[in-house]
Amino acid sequence: MEINGAQNGNRRTTTDAAGRFSFKVLDKSVPLVFLRDLDDNPQDTQAAVAGNEDIILKAAPLKRR
Repeated sequence: MEINGAQNGNRRTTTDAAGRFSFKVLDKSVPLVFLRDLDDNPQDTQAAVAGNEDIILKAAPLKRR
């Protein structure tokens, strides 16, 4: 998981076993949250707003290598 925005900067985190994650978002900023695949390519993106606890990002099925 990655968040990127002018006021929040660029940060990464991982999800827990249930797929939950968290970032602190500054008031009045609207950064983008990215879900990335194992090759670091964006899979899904959504704008985040401070106080929003319901961001759902979906990943494509894993491809066998």
